Amino acid sequence: MKHFYTFTFLLFTLMGLNAQDDVVFDFNTTGDTEGWTNIPSNTTVVSQLDGQLHVGSDISNYGGTYTTLDLVSDDYAFVEITVSSFTGLTNGLQLLNFDSTFSPGTASKTNITVADGSTETYLVAIPATPSANNGVILGLGIRVKGNPDPGAYFSIDNFTIVGAVESTYDESGITKNPSFEDITGSLGNWVEAGGSNITRGISTTEFSEGVQSAEFTFQENVTSNPPMLYSNNIYTLTDLNDNTAEITMTWDMKATDVTTNVQVSPRWRMTKSSGGERVTYPSLSNATTEWASYSTTKPLSNTCAGATEPEEGVNCFDTEIYTDLEVGIAAKGGSAGVVLYIDNIVTTITASSLGIEEINLQDTASISLFPNPANDFVTVKSSSKIVSMKAVNMLGQIVIIQTGNSNNLNISTLSPGLYVLKLVDSKGLKTQKQFIKN
Repeated sequence: MKHFYTFTFLLFTLMGLNAQDDVVFDFNTTGDTEGWTNIPSNTTVVSQLDGQLHVGSDISNYGGTYTTLDLVSDDYAFVEITVSSFTGLTNGLQLLNFDSTFSPGTASKTNITVADGSTETYLVAIPATPSANNGVILGLGIRVKGNPDPGAYFSIDNFTIVGAVESTYDESGITKNPSFEDITGSLGNWVEAGGSNITRGISTTEFSEGVQSAEFTFQENVTSNPPMLYSNNIYTLTDLNDNTAEITMTWDMKATDVTTNVQVSPRWRMTKSSGGERVTYPSLSNATTEWASYSTTKPLSNTCAGATEPEEGVNCFDTEIYTDLEVGIAAKGGSAGVVLYIDNIVTTITASSLGIEEINLQDTASISLFPNPANDFVTVKSSSKIVSMKAVNMLGQIVIIQTGNSNNLNISTLSPGLYVLKLVDSKGLKTQKQFIKN
């Protein structure tokens, strides 16, 4: 059967490799329901008809269908459902994750809002697996919500259980592994630079979120040539020459002792199109003995407008063109035995254009932005942590790129107008949402 889908509610691409193969029910074999049957204790009739799983006859009082499974719950994150025809579903549908009793009353549930009269594909997070299942999905089902009128029915064209995506960060993002989570006992894609009087590694005992952080152990008081970590992820800038371009870096940190100031500063280095590199050094921030968040914003490189006695090529670099960027972080101060922990680095670049991106105006229904319209910040409401964002204007110009675990985006520098926010979450799912900058 040839299928034509209208993706009104969802446009998405999965990034990376699936840890497990998807489990697909396409209902293409005549008379074969592929193991799906009516939910116990209701009078629903489930049948295969014209390449679809038809659920009808009497679906009153939460009628529906389910199938038994034996899947490790950590290996699967979403269900993609194409509902191709239905009527009378004014209260929508529910996705169910059953325990061993296969009773709807003890199943965990996720509501699905459906638009009457059209073919739709929905991506729905699998409800939490009941604790009694010991991490195993024993069965999934879909049913109507409420008590629809006689004659109501729905048909499923495709039901795919989507394998979880391996934990990875968007390679097109500014920083790879900004929270030091994808590694065990090493620096994981980050590389050492600068002085040797601080040992750099990974901590599994101290972290602001997740289960790991970067660990700097001081051998002595560091007054110059501060040891650094660079992300070892070269981000292409497409010959950026934009004096309005700014970088904001935020991070969490704490130190075991601050009797002698423990100080941290981000770094970023760019390759010049004329050869060589330019390194920018924002101001230092002092750590405390408790986890706290820090932020610094600075132009990509020193501008002549910001110099007291500007001299192009000496203390300001307005005419330089940069082809790529790598971010890092440096530490100094401290004393022998002091340990500094750094976690949750978020990097944001804002410019008039950071490249061109194809745009469309179809939103993803499973996420929302607030406030919208907005003046300064937008926050993404999503069931998963967002790890990458791109704001794109109506000319297709990328005006903000952000990488790191954050659901918040500073849009204060944008011109008023309509934008598309393109998102990647921690499971690798790509979604998008429109917003208006006042």
